[in-house]
Amino acid sequence: MRNLALLPNGLRAKFVAAFACMSILPFLVCLYLVTTFVFPYVDSIWLTSSIILITMLISFCGFNIMEEIVSSIIALSRDARRLAAHSRARLEPPAARDEVAAIKESLSMLAEDVERKTLKMKQLETMDEKIGIFTERAIREILSEELKRASIFQRPCAIIIARFRSTPATDAILRDEAHSFSAVSSLAGLVKGFAAGIEKIGRMGPCGVCLILPECSRQQANELAAKIGGGAKTLNWGGLSAMADWHPEIVLTVASAPVDGLDPALLIQRCLSASLAET
Repeated sequence: MRNLALLPNGLRAKFVAAFACMSILPFLVCLYLVTTFVFPYVDSIWLTSSIILITMLISFCGFNIMEEIVSSIIALSRDARRLAAHSRARLEPPAARDEVAAIKESLSMLAEDVERKTLKMKQLETMDEKIGIFTERAIREILSEELKRASIFQRPCAIIIARFRSTPATDAILRDEAHSFSAVSSLAGLVKGFAAGIEKIGRMGPCGVCLILPECSRQQANELAAKIGGGAKTLNWGGLSAMADWHPEIVLTVASAPVDGLDPALLIQRCLSASLAET
């Protein structure tokens, strides 16, 4: 009975009601029947006492089983609350009136927390968090979906790939990881400045940036590429600008669907091949 005093009101009431239904009430009914219909007709008090004792034993066994069940529920509820508290930094105590409902709320919170963390892990896998653009794998998948949409609805779609022209001095600087990161970050920032909102920007190759342009024709993509090229000429490259050998040239190439096909790998390859041809 020690755990009974620790139960919330809701579960305590349910427990007492269950115990009364399965133990006390049957015992009282049995006692009434015995005293009314058995005592007047039996000569031996031992038979009657045996019946009452057996009834009490059965009632006690039922109480014991119920007590074990409730104790398990209490332990499960405490574990669920403890796990939920560790999963959420600002977890508020469940508003449930009993332990069973508290378990449901705690498990629901845990499920939401797992879903949130899973979504965050997907975002971490698809985004280059340091630069703030999609990874190359993600941008290729996005391009594939955009090309499918363009094919179904007979709409244009274009891509622009911005890369550094290969020169001995530029290549030597970009081989340094810190310099390469700084260069790509600046290039991505430049391209972002010309994005209106529905465009998607991601990594392409070790030091390139890809811009997906839904609902954009080849002519519009060429015009945008020219603007990006003009911005690159006056771009502040941060610490790289102080390096004597840092005089980068940005190569921008355009491919569009359906003119250049609907295969995402083919469109990207066309841009990359054109970039190599220009270097």
